[in-house]
Amino acid sequence: MAEQPIHIPISPEISPEELINDHPGVLKLFVRLRLKCVGCPFAHIHTLADVAAEYNLNMKEFLERINEEIRIAEASNSRKQKNSDRIEQQSVEKCFSRREPDKPTTTMNQEALMSENTIEKGKSFNLEKFVDYSNGSVVSKTLLKKDIGNITLFAFDKDQGLSEHTAPFDAMVYILDGTAGITIDGKTQNVSAGEMLVMPANIPHALKAVEPFKMLLVMIRGE
Repeated sequence: MAEQPIHIPISPEISPEELINDHPGVLKLFVRLRLKCVGCPFAHIHTLADVAAEYNLNMKEFLERINEEIRIAEASNSRKQKNSDRIEQQSVEKCFSRREPDKPTTTMNQEALMSENTIEKGKSFNLEKFVDYSNGSVVSKTLLKKDIGNITLFAFDKDQGLSEHTAPFDAMVYILDGTAGITIDGKTQNVSAGEMLVMPANIPHALKAVEPFKMLLVMIRGE
């Protein structure tokens, strides 16, 4: 018989990507609130606190709504599991046999993701060659992820980009290859390999690949 799930409240420091991967049921809430986190290339480095600040949401109420969505989804899954257990038990009783417990499985995609985003500390590497382009998409690799901020590599194919948004802290962009069209507060400038700029906090900004480009993004939280 399945045990009643134990719900652990969500931290404001978790990223939208982690939240949706662990609790797909909250996707409905994100859609209702018209949050653009789904599919955003920065969804794995922003936090729920960042999302609340960007969309002017009350942090406490936002977390309460997320936790409520999770509780509803867990309760539904628990009912489905109990029904499944009951049917299975009936089958066992009929055939007088006992099924061996399932062995835990490892998801290859998760292994690949963990390996992809891991760097060997203390050893030099070429930033520009550390991330590859992918046709018609955006590729990212997290180099460091800490409570105080993140360092992430990106590769944007031509015409790919990031729609206009704001962030509650400054973000430094260093272009490693190609040219990016970066718009800050309605003004666009082309930034090419070897150049950098700082996208200021709380000012609308957007990025678009004038040609395929790679960049290093450094985001530091706090004053």
